[in-house]
Amino acid sequence: PPRRRAAVFDAAHAGRDLAGAVLGDDVLARLPHARRHAEARRMLALPAVAHHPPSRLRVAAHLPVAESRPLLVAATRGADPDERALAWALLVRSAAATGDPAEVTAALGLLGRVRGERDPVRARALSAVAAVRPALLEAAALPLLDGLVADALDARDASATTTGAVHRLAFGVAVHGWPAGAPQPDWALAAMDRLGAWLPASLAGPALRSLPRGRERLVLDRIRPHLEAAVRRGRPRVVVDLARFLGRRARAVPALQDLLEQVTRIDDDSAVRLAVPLWLAAPATRVERAERLVHRDRSLITLPAVLGALAPHRTEPVERIVLAGRPLRGRFGTGRAWWLPDVADAVLRRWTDDQVEAYAGLLRRALDDPGLARVDRARWAGRLAALRGPGGTGVPEDVLVAEAVLTGLGRGDAPERALAVLLGHVDGERARVALYAAARCAREIPPARLARLVGVPGAKVTARKEFARWQAAFRPDGALDALLAAWDADPHRDVRVAVLAALLAFPGEERAWAVREQAATGDRDLALAVLAPPPGSLPVGARARYAGLVRRATHHPDPDVVRAAHPALARWLPWAPGAEADLARGITDLSGTGTWRSALAAALLPDVWTAAPDLLPGVVDRLVVADDAGPSDGPAGDPGPPAGAAPPVVGSSEATG
Repeated sequence: PPRRRAAVFDAAHAGRDLAGAVLGDDVLARLPHARRHAEARRMLALPAVAHHPPSRLRVAAHLPVAESRPLLVAATRGADPDERALAWALLVRSAAATGDPAEVTAALGLLGRVRGERDPVRARALSAVAAVRPALLEAAALPLLDGLVADALDARDASATTTGAVHRLAFGVAVHGWPAGAPQPDWALAAMDRLGAWLPASLAGPALRSLPRGRERLVLDRIRPHLEAAVRRGRPRVVVDLARFLGRRARAVPALQDLLEQVTRIDDDSAVRLAVPLWLAAPATRVERAERLVHRDRSLITLPAVLGALAPHRTEPVERIVLAGRPLRGRFGTGRAWWLPDVADAVLRRWTDDQVEAYAGLLRRALDDPGLARVDRARWAGRLAALRGPGGTGVPEDVLVAEAVLTGLGRGDAPERALAVLLGHVDGERARVALYAAARCAREIPPARLARLVGVPGAKVTARKEFARWQAAFRPDGALDALLAAWDADPHRDVRVAVLAALLAFPGEERAWAVREQAATGDRDLALAVLAPPPGSLPVGARARYAGLVRRATHHPDPDVVRAAHPALARWLPWAPGAEADLARGITDLSGTGTWRSALAAALLPDVWTAAPDLLPGVVDRLVVADDAGPSDGPAGDPGPPAGAAPPVVGSSEATG
């Protein structure tokens, strides 16, 4: 807070002599006024500042305005253009730092001489004006600002930097929350007109989004003539981009909605495709406007936004146009070909049975066309399979079409019948797609019936693994018995790993714990699978018991398992009291060289420091005691350095080890 900044500054520099220090502008700007002025006067007396004109001007700008303004105004008359540019910018910044609108107005009055400057000087001064808080620009300053903007834009050498500064100034004033009746917004809109900033939509969009709520109507009413002229001259993208930038706010601007409707009528297909979704965006008027579009040109229903608005709500155009199966005439017509729409599943669920059957007939008609492209055949075959289930279409030989049909079966409304068909493919070439679709069907089937449908898994390993996952995901009746039977009967490593993961869904079952304990001390891959689950995968009541399995893995005969058990144990440490002893043993037991690094890395984890702060000091004590006991023959398998060998260099990898 400002009232505490001087005290914090003194505390930060306690014990340091600041008599010769040169503080930066960012520090001075944050100090309270009185302290800032005192530091600036001290710094002006330093040779490093007094004998360097730019530094002298920067420090002088932090003095009270009555002291700084004469120095800065004198510098604006110097011979060096860079020094003049800096002086103009500091003159504006010094006035703005006071927070007094009258001082800002006085500074703007002095900027009249910038008119005769070269563009780099003008650009620097205008950039400083654009950085002033809009709240400090009072009504009396508007004529001065108007002169600055006019002079800048009328200059022959005006650069992009200058026009950019004018743009930031105008838009900054426009989006500020002025009280009702304030003249500043009108001035900003007039400046934008002069700048022509409304035509490049890339500039107008972000500023429009930051306008106070409701002011976008005032802005759009003022610039409507420019937008109408742009549409007449074949530049409708300006209107489209403005509507897109405004987003939801565009729906409440009648002037913009009228312009969007005009764009939907022009002879520019790409612009129409962009304008139609924006014009139909408002839910309250979407259906009525879509009907107007189709009444004017029925081929407009081929646009996704129009079809999406009419298909769920209007029966007459659906049956007359969508389900007619006839060529469409109009701008987006189909020529001599008939039109088959791609209707979303959510829309089909709202249609009557007769309408769905008519749409299925169109799909069959399309599939009977021998000239249909392969990718289109796959799409329509999948849609027909979703509509009519297993009886809607067979599974063809073409791989692309066959996989589309199987995927469509998983999206249909008859999951039990579809599942029976899909399970017949889990041992074939399409097992990957069939299993994915079958899982979608299984989600929709009650557990009691699912147990009877699934039956015994297929011969493929992929199918047997997926079967194990289903037991945990869908919980059919007898899921635990099925998993235990798979564990006993299936020796394949990947299937057993999948069974272990699925058994996490049964944390309170003793039979599941027996399998976990068997895996933790068994084969390498099964032990690693036991170490994989994080603590959050089990309820709190089961975590201590599972942490015991992880501790047991630190004694596994396979070094790979031990190396994985150490970081896993670090995660389970809060539920494994005394487990830090396992990490300490892993670090200090140098009978082998394969696992102490993983134990040390686990001990250095932040969570271990928190849970066991005495672990590493105890490890160091044990290593010191072992070192004091005398030299050893080295770890097993390490013959030690050869006789007469030079000692390792400090910092080398050998010494580090």
